[in-house]
Amino acid sequence: MVATATPATTASITDRTRAIEQVWKLAKAENWNIRDTYDTQEEQFQEELEAFWQQLVGPHESLRTQLMTATEKLAKGWRQVTIRPSGKVVILQKDKSEQVLAPPRAARL
Repeated sequence: MVATATPATTASITDRTRAIEQVWKLAKAENWNIRDTYDTQEEQFQEELEAFWQQLVGPHESLRTQLMTATEKLAKGWRQVTIRPSGKVVILQKDKSEQVLAPPRAARL
């Protein structure tokens, strides 16, 4: 399922987000304690807010973002990355050389 944003849903989303943020600001100002720490509450709020936005952008955007973030750690000059079901990762460089990353023998599927 892919969520489509319309002016009405965008306004509704914006209003809901503002309302949630206001409640959390009030909770912080009033020093509410609901059997856990503010840090835990803030972390839970952030997770819920992130899940909410993930619904809007689609179910696979989170995975795509995580994969793209992982490629930031690769050396410059890579052209293609292939992940195989065995856990092996093949990195094709622009100069057409390959780098193969294999899981440890005990961990191979």
